[in-house]
Amino acid sequence: MINVEKLWNSYLIEWKFLFTDTEINPDYVNLIAIRWTDMNYGKNSFLKVDFPWEYDKDDFFVKAYEWDTQRLNFLIKYDWKTICLIQTPSLLEKEELPTINYWIYNDPYTATLLEKMELEGEKIQID
Repeated sequence: MINVEKLWNSYLIEWKFLFTDTEINPDYVNLIAIRWTDMNYGKNSFLKVDFPWEYDKDDFFVKAYEWDTQRLNFLIKYDWKTICLIQTPSLLEKEELPTINYWIYNDPYTATLLEKMELEGEKIQID
């Protein structure tokens, strides 16, 4: 089981990753919901994942995907866990993903699609 808790208007995942629309917190790896115009990798003292790319750090890996909209989806490998944070369900139909331990999603259609595709892993719905 992983820890996912609401923190202000954001979600804190495993006390390390902050999934947010706008909040930037230097204490966490910031997973920004909407793609920004320019890639900022390495320009800050903290990590802000806001562009479709692979971010490989010492103790974690994050890949940001963009499908159909400017909303980002995230594949996180951390502490022997693989987490997929889905905002656009089309990611499941268009991208080949590794084995996922935890699916985090904010859309009821995604839950239906996960069941229909018979994908294994714990499913966690957020607002």
